[in-house]
Amino acid sequence: MFKEVESVIDSKICDEVVIFGLWKEGLPKTQQFSLNCKIKRIPVVCSSLPSNFFFSILKYIEWTVKLLILARSNYIQVFHAHGLKALPVSIFVKFATGSALIYDAHELETEANGLRGKIKDICKIFEKFLIKYSDEVITVSESISKHYSTQYPNINPLVVRNVPQITNQDLAKSNLRKKFNILSNDILLLYLGGFIKGRGIELILNSFPSELESYHLAFIGSGVLEKKIQSSACVQKNIHIHGSVPTNKVITHAKEADIGLCLIEDLCLSYRFSLPNKLFEYLLAGIPVVVNDLPEQRKFIDKYKCGWVLSNPADDFRDFLKELTLKEILEKKKGAAKVGERISWEREVDPYLQVVKRYI
Repeated sequence: MFKEVESVIDSKICDEVVIFGLWKEGLPKTQQFSLNCKIKRIPVVCSSLPSNFFFSILKYIEWTVKLLILARSNYIQVFHAHGLKALPVSIFVKFATGSALIYDAHELETEANGLRGKIKDICKIFEKFLIKYSDEVITVSESISKHYSTQYPNINPLVVRNVPQITNQDLAKSNLRKKFNILSNDILLLYLGGFIKGRGIELILNSFPSELESYHLAFIGSGVLEKKIQSSACVQKNIHIHGSVPTNKVITHAKEADIGLCLIEDLCLSYRFSLPNKLFEYLLAGIPVVVNDLPEQRKFIDKYKCGWVLSNPADDFRDFLKELTLKEILEKKKGAAKVGERISWEREVDPYLQVVKRYI
């Protein structure tokens, strides 16, 4: 979201961007994000109530009413709904202010991991009924775009892939190898991102061979599986864990590695159709990637010859490492370099900026 905001501001399409959010204790209610952008966080009196379904609806209604009052006091030309949760209130804003509405489905919203039962059914009904009020729909992969086009007649989402911004990266050299005493000629595999289930962390830990002493595995991030990774690092001296790093230093740290790991599990349709930000972070750092056999990721890896696709990572990962050669890594790095030459956030966001311009 912040990348899109910065791009809109840099392109001088509009005079000001306002980000509406939910206020929480310890955060300012109004914050200047940049010269032409501010964040307005809306306090909700009902926030102290229990977090069950009924009270969550009550909180959302209060937040919606307060947001509508704020929105009507501003001259809004384009309202950008970031995700399905923001879509209902965004439609109210559209009709209250006469603004255009862009629905940003940053994943396959109704097929997200963990969404099931009655809540999933309600989300599908809401999206089916509400999406037709959007003036534009954007999403992050061709497969998700095709899914929306099939599900909803006359909806043809624009694809804006989640490519990181290189221009704001701190290019100072990382000390990742030095920190863990990894030699320059050792092979370093890297996992970037949240330490959460569904990202292949457990299968990576279970399959990483301790006997390959010149191979190292580093995790950068945080999350619920942190203790599990720490336990493995205590047992295997070639497994390492590093805390989260600022967004503008992610690619610098990734450059220290030889191979990136993006083994998202096929747990839901949203994961299956994903083209994750981490994939691009590895490639723009110049390192090839190991991915699960998911359609969007396979298509990308095959196109640029910039990595490896494992049909069954739980069974194949250990053998893949044992058979890997330095020559193969160097060859795949050439493919990763091609990605860096052809793909950038500035190119990716341009169609979105053209959409915004149409309504201003």
